[in-house]
Amino acid sequence: MEHKFYLIIPPGMEPIALKELKEKWPLHFPSIPFPQVDVSLGGIELESTLEIGLSLNYILKIPGRILYRLDSFKCRDFPKLFNKLKKMPWNNYLLGQIPNIKSSSKKSRLFDSRKIEKTVEDALKAYYRGQPPKKKSLEKIDRAPEMSIYLRFEADFCSLAIDTSGQRLHKRGKKTHVGVAPLRENLAAGLVYFFKLNTPGINHLIDPMCGSGTFLIEARDFYKINKDRDFAFEYFPFFKGLEKPCDSEKILFTNFSGMDHDPKIIEAAQNNCLEISFTVEDLFSGESDLVGPGVIFNPPYGKRIKLEKKLEDMATRAKEKFSAKVVGILVPESIPFSLRPKKELSFSNGGINVKFYLL
Repeated sequence: MEHKFYLIIPPGMEPIALKELKEKWPLHFPSIPFPQVDVSLGGIELESTLEIGLSLNYILKIPGRILYRLDSFKCRDFPKLFNKLKKMPWNNYLLGQIPNIKSSSKKSRLFDSRKIEKTVEDALKAYYRGQPPKKKSLEKIDRAPEMSIYLRFEADFCSLAIDTSGQRLHKRGKKTHVGVAPLRENLAAGLVYFFKLNTPGINHLIDPMCGSGTFLIEARDFYKINKDRDFAFEYFPFFKGLEKPCDSEKILFTNFSGMDHDPKIIEAAQNNCLEISFTVEDLFSGESDLVGPGVIFNPPYGKRIKLEKKLEDMATRAKEKFSAKVVGILVPESIPFSLRPKKELSFSNGGINVKFYLL
């Protein structure tokens, strides 16, 4: 039986996320044909078996969440919404709690988010009165990830979905030290993948402003499964277990080097990943013995960190110091940047519109 899933993707990264899905599908599901997908702004919808759809949480690095479509129905008023939701088999998915309720409306008669939330809560309470949750479900509430349901109203139709991820998927579950202005892990994964797709001959990746090591850690772990955290679907009462996929033998790069001028930041990066070499070094000081690698970095910018040097100077210095074939740099759209890139990718980073340039 086929089930519908919706991958929430950072807007602007949909093409890269689709490439990741297409590449990893045969690595983990070699006997299953790649499904038809519908790509829209901020998401990818697909149909698959329940097991495959849920296991995408383990496999994919770029999505922010993975939603499981429960139903789609015609709905023009709140009484109809209440009656429909009251009849849903919630004890299959929830543990007896009232989940987070997320809603969006487009050309719909139901547009007041507060009324929608109140109707959903009332319907769930009415359902639980008629079908109380089992004791073993209630006992799991305190240790389970947050549960969320999503309602999307468009014209006279409502699409109802439940979040299978729990915490956002950029929370990998193993990074303990975070920098001052960190880049979310799923964004970093998308950028290192974009870098590799456009520079296939480069196998050594350097980050001269590595911070807590996010770029390099995501590059190293791109084909490894997400196994160091819980997912919401693992607490669905209907869930009876799922064989976790194995790490792929593929790798994006073979060597990694991280540098930063702050010893405390380097200590944090090394604590996050013992397998990568991190050293105290300033981009603008000294020369380097590393020749011909790729350089990627997220220089300081924004409200929390003052920009002390021009971004063009940073990019030029990185290319010269490491004799780099390609430099990837993340640049805010609001700051002029005069160097002409070979490739670029636009998206939003923490509310700041940015461009990732390959020079």
